[in-house]
Amino acid sequence: MSSKKTPSFSSRQKKIKDKLIKTVAVLILLEVIIIAGFGYYKSTTKTTSGGIGLMPAEINSEYPNWFLYDLKPGDQVNGKAVVSNNSANDAHVELFALDAKEGTSPFENSTFGFVARSMTHTGIGTWVQVIEEDSAMTLDSGENRDVNFTLTIPEDTAYGEYYGGLMAEYVPSNQEDTSIVSVIQTGVRFILRVSEEPKYIAMTPVTQKPFRERLIEYLFASAFITIGAILLVSLLQFKELKTKTK
Repeated sequence: MSSKKTPSFSSRQKKIKDKLIKTVAVLILLEVIIIAGFGYYKSTTKTTSGGIGLMPAEINSEYPNWFLYDLKPGDQVNGKAVVSNNSANDAHVELFALDAKEGTSPFENSTFGFVARSMTHTGIGTWVQVIEEDSAMTLDSGENRDVNFTLTIPEDTAYGEYYGGLMAEYVPSNQEDTSIVSVIQTGVRFILRVSEEPKYIAMTPVTQKPFRERLIEYLFASAFITIGAILLVSLLQFKELKTKTK
């Protein structure tokens, strides 16, 4: 009759320790992969075309990437955008509004365009005024900043739809040694509906945190999860060891 050999306490303890080390190693590996992914995202964002981004600070459900207002003649509202520097260098940015070219529609990408900044504007380009302290700024690499503006509808404005855009203008940093300097404009389309009885448009705030803040928050959360996982595994292994020693 053969007797089953029971593993010694020290060997069971060693197995539990090995399992715990493997668990911790897997968690650390996952952390490294995710952090590397954050780093890759950051590096690719910095080299995207243009370098300066502009978006509404509050989004609407109908056209979430554009500004949309439904107002009546004489109304005045405050609005906000977020400008971001996604390039690897500092950037000086000027912000202003433009009318859409007459007869063009923001729903037709092939024909839609803006009146030149130097030309006379009679709609969005003059009704939207960026507050003075936000109209020109220098952004550090990776920096986001709010841009506040007012939209004022003249009392004699006819009912209808008006189009335009809020623009960010800057000179790319790689043109120091060139004789011809290119100025780039990037913007967000503006749709304004003027009527006797405006419809309510629900707005949802957009929260955009700098990469560094998001990474720090992630690391704190990840550390708590990792510690919790280690404690849980340790507790389960301890219970297993206690059961086997009875």
